Parts: sequence; structure tokens; C-alpha cells
Amino acid sequence: MQVIASEMNLSETAFFVPRPGTAKRSEYDLRWFAPLLEVDLCGHVTLASGHLIFKHMQPELEQVTFHTRSGPLGVSRRNDLLELDSPAIASLHQSWVVATAPADAEEYDFVSRFFAPMAGINEDPATGSAHTVLTPYWSARLGKTHLVARQISKRGGDFYCEMAGDRVKITGHTVEVMTGMLDIQI
Repeated sequence: MQVIASEMNLSETAFFVPRPGTAKRSEYDLRWFAPLLEVDLCGHVTLASGHLIFKHMQPELEQVTFHTRSGPLGVSRRNDLLELDSPAIASLHQSWVVATAPADAEEYDFVSRFFAPMAGINEDPATGSAHTVLTPYWSARLGKTHLVARQISKRGGDFYCEMAGDRVKITGHTVEVMTGMLDIQI
């Protein structure tokens, strides 16, 4: 998986399989890899994995659960959006850098940028895992449980964030930009 992720050279590459030993068709094991290492949490690729299941594999589902190194993560349909249900995280891995500030535009509460050069990510375009830290921070600072965030990378991304007890719900759009086949020579 690490070799494939290195070859893809994207911020993260996800690998999921149906969860063994469970009768539920909506449970999967999920792992994420950056170009240089396996990561503990990745939000945008988790939403992308949910998108693939909902659109191509099991369109009858409304929710899927991914079992990960960070515990169970839920992805649910919310009309034309997908919602990630994740634990609120106190801090990110020490090799990750997040820059954040209050937004100067009315439609956003805060903005951020995310860099993880030790993982092979110069700048991540949209980082759900960072928002599991930023949402509790900005929620407490602004006195709000519902926040709208903008990641101001070159590509950018909007995040609709909600504090729900010790969980963070991050809702956003998914866009399928490419499909293909990978020929693995063993």
C-alpha cells in the first residue's frame, strides 16, 4: 500500500476492504497512506471512500462505518453532501503544521492551511483531519457549535463543521474527477 501511495504521489491514498467477520455490509476497514508514511487520520479521503461506496458499490446505503487506526469513523449522506463523524482531536502528529486565522469574509468563520513535509505533503489542498482539531478550537473561541471553514490552499476547500459533544462532524462536497485501473505486478 505504501508503494502504491508513493507512486500516486497524492496527499493521501486510501485503501478499504469489507470488514471481515461482520454480517453488516456497511462496515469497512480503512487505511491511509501519504507518499512517505501511513497516517493516523485523513478526512477528505474518508469522504471520498464513502462517495465510492455510495455511488458505485452500495447505492442503497445512507451510512457507512470505517474502522481505522483512529477508531470508527462514520460517513453519512446529507442530501448532496457527505458528513464525516470523527472524534475531536486535541493535537495533530508532531510533524504536521497548521496555520489558521479568523476569516475576513462573512461566509466563513475561520481559514487554514496545512503542511506536512515529513509525510511528503508540501501543502494539502483540503484536510479533514486538521478540522478535527480546528473545530474544537474555533468553537470554543467563537462560542459557536456550527462553523464554516475555508482551507485557502491553491485548490481550496469549504468545510461545514459542527461540534457534537466529543465528536466533530465535517460536511462537504465530493467530486469524482478520475476513474481507472491499477495494474499491480507481483
